[in-house]
Amino acid sequence: MSSLDWLRQDCRRRDEDGYTLVEVLVAGSIFMVLGAMLLTTLVAAAQSSRSTRTRHDLNEEARNSLNRMARELRQADAITYVLNADGPAFSSTALTTVSLRADFNRDGCSGNACSGTDVANNPEDITYCYDPSAPTATERESLWLIPVGLTAAPPSCNTSGARPILAGHVGAFRIEYRSNDYLYDNAPADGVTTWRELDAGGPPVGDAGAPDGNINTNAVAHVNALVIHISMTGNEIGQDYQTQVDLRNQL
Repeated sequence: MSSLDWLRQDCRRRDEDGYTLVEVLVAGSIFMVLGAMLLTTLVAAAQSSRSTRTRHDLNEEARNSLNRMARELRQADAITYVLNADGPAFSSTALTTVSLRADFNRDGCSGNACSGTDVANNPEDITYCYDPSAPTATERESLWLIPVGLTAAPPSCNTSGARPILAGHVGAFRIEYRSNDYLYDNAPADGVTTWRELDAGGPPVGDAGAPDGNINTNAVAHVNALVIHISMTGNEIGQDYQTQVDLRNQL
């Protein structure tokens, strides 16, 4: 056989060579591992992006609601009615309200009893309301603004004129009621005068005799600081917020 014939046969054998089954299986396994790693990375990145976006949205919603409530409470000259106040009797599933009176337009008269159409359009007696047991998700997850000052428990937050304009995605809402009347800080003496200590303090801040456990009897008139607690939830993410508000214009 000539050298040329041998070379032709060798080239023909090489052209007929292919991959073995083992090589195909190994290559497939490598590609599967790399694909799984890439997919895991993409899923993790998407979840992280969604969580970051959710936390941002919850932060903004909580910030807007707390800022609005704090701004209006600072202008209040009185807290007029409270439902489901903090303390041993507080219920996380009960309807919670706080009513205030303010002179928002600075005309020298506070409350909806003032004359003028400005009060009709911009009420000066308002109530914040939260109902975790409301029949619909929108009602349960909203903080409501009611354009009147309450004197009794409403049937729900979704009452006449009310708007769910403060916040959505609310999971919990609670307010602590405090006072600067440190003379009554004795149960325990911890530097914080609660409304319950006022209630037990006797006249003029509490009742004569035994305390009645009702903030609205006398104690509410001596409350001059509120600590607002709000929990926001969304996409299985929950975050808690709180802020203290002092009543600067209390009469």
